[in-house]
Amino acid sequence: MCIATSIVACGPFPQPFRPPPGQVSKNPLLQVVSGAGVTVLPVEGLATTTMSRRLTVAVAQALLEKDIVAVATPVPTRLGYELYGRILNQTTELDQLQLDMQWILRDREHHAIGSYVTPIHVSAFGFAAEEDATVQSMAKEVVAVITASIQPQLEQARQNLQHSPASPISVRFSVPPVQGASGDGKVALQLAMLRTLIDLGLKRDSEDPQAVVEGTVIIRPYDAYQQYVEITWRIVGSDGNELGIVRLENVVPNGSLDGRWGAIAFAIAEASSNGILQVLEQKLQLL
Repeated sequence: MCIATSIVACGPFPQPFRPPPGQVSKNPLLQVVSGAGVTVLPVEGLATTTMSRRLTVAVAQALLEKDIVAVATPVPTRLGYELYGRILNQTTELDQLQLDMQWILRDREHHAIGSYVTPIHVSAFGFAAEEDATVQSMAKEVVAVITASIQPQLEQARQNLQHSPASPISVRFSVPPVQGASGDGKVALQLAMLRTLIDLGLKRDSEDPQAVVEGTVIIRPYDAYQQYVEITWRIVGSDGNELGIVRLENVVPNGSLDGRWGAIAFAIAEASSNGILQVLEQKLQLL
């Protein structure tokens, strides 16, 4: 899910605050954490926008099945990498259709870092009728070709994240279950945030925390195919006073968060963590 992030706090925080996204979990379900995710953009040259949307969603899902955090959206989401395709040529012989598709992988600065031409063979009737089996077959062929090229880029991003220095602050904190989340997000987000902050050097303490990180999720319709998601982390001191707020927002495909959140929970925690640390460092005067 990419994530536009803002911090609301009594201090000189940048607006909006946009930490780099990517992935730290191999639990495959939708998307972001430090530059290791993929946004799948619309495919140029397909007969209908519906077919383009269905194919990009299927490609994103196929990437997720390969443990690559991915999401299909009509516009870039700053997940870290962007993948977009276009039809170069198509020929039909009897009932078989061959599509020569070019897929280009770009970084967050929109620089092309890889280009892949994939010949796809599908049923001409199934393609014209936009049958689900045909769309899924196309997506799997595409992902089989580009995954080997994408994986080294994403693995390097994961390694950079894992070797980043731990936070210099030491805070006792707790994270209660997240309110308003669909699917298993209530617990998944809680555990992901706990794990992320512990990895950054903070200490979990549910009995006597110096700070409580309270999460809330709001989901509402965005258009016919997508939902607007807002995730707010409210940091509260031991005296009950609010220290600051870190807010993330994004547009995701309908139903993306109705089941297991998986990698997206870690993505959200990672994208939020720098903002939470800034609040703690300034408000608790720990530096």
